[in-house]
Amino acid sequence: MVGVNINIHFSILVVMIFPAQFPMEQSACDLEKRLKLLESKTEEPEPRSKPFEPIKEDLFELAVVYHIANNLAGGLRTERFDNGKMLLKEGDEYYPVEAGDETGQRWSRRLFLVANGSDIAETLQQHQVIPPTARVTYKTISGPSDFMQYLNVVTAKKDLAVILDRDSQRVTRQHLDPNAPCFAQISTEDHLPLDFIADQGAVSLYDEDGCTNVGSRTNAAYKVSRGIEKDGEIHPIEVVLIKATAYNSLGFGLAVRMTADQIETFHFNYDPNAQGQFLDEKQKIVGILRTYQPDNRFRFTLASEDQVHLNSEARLCYSQGDKAGQVVYNQDLIARWDAA
Repeated sequence: MVGVNINIHFSILVVMIFPAQFPMEQSACDLEKRLKLLESKTEEPEPRSKPFEPIKEDLFELAVVYHIANNLAGGLRTERFDNGKMLLKEGDEYYPVEAGDETGQRWSRRLFLVANGSDIAETLQQHQVIPPTARVTYKTISGPSDFMQYLNVVTAKKDLAVILDRDSQRVTRQHLDPNAPCFAQISTEDHLPLDFIADQGAVSLYDEDGCTNVGSRTNAAYKVSRGIEKDGEIHPIEVVLIKATAYNSLGFGLAVRMTADQIETFHFNYDPNAQGQFLDEKQKIVGILRTYQPDNRFRFTLASEDQVHLNSEARLCYSQGDKAGQVVYNQDLIARWDAA
């Protein structure tokens, strides 16, 4: 029964994150048909008076689906594309987006999500990652659909980190200081993948003057993902980002998951000769999932790369090879959280 429940919950989540204001005629993988299919399978969320429903879904998978449904669909609806290049209008002219550009388009939503098992905000404030003078207020989340409703609202607001306490199922939004004393020995630029800012390393982690090209959000995200000390132990933290910086000429940002021992990224790629399913066939856009692991100098380097797509239930699946059609994030996640 667990497998059935998780599929129902995920269907509810996907319905919540497809913004009704975006026309779907151009969106990735014919999302309009998929949305109708999901709506037909969706159950009503439980009333708030009942005990909360645990959020067991993979947070990075949710972020990727959100990125496809909101940012890819919004960009395709709004902007002009030509052979893998997003063209933005300036006056009467169109100019191509380049990797590393900050486009700042209205349809582009960013996300900074920090998650842990318990009392993460209090611990971060004790270490001055959240400023000591900050007022930490919480919202209780009743379940997965409520959580996605919350993210839909906050991604349109001021760019703060959403901090999720999985045990109490509470969230708060806070500024995280990458220069907190506990981070003094961490140099983010020494550890991030060399192609983190732009595909194929088209934009270096440092500029020609030796100044960092890594933004404050990414800096804070990486440092927090190293874990935080509590009661004499390092407690793991999962960080999920959706960035707005153009990762390649398509003009869309990178979705990222950071933990202490792995970095995962997802980006859109133009590949007219791709085998397997497109995320958008008209523009020949596919999804690329990469994993990075630290080398002997603790630089995260590429460990795997796969083309991925969304299946009929909006689950992220492999597109090629022996794993074609397999769901990327499987039900081991449920067992992991049930055992926690």
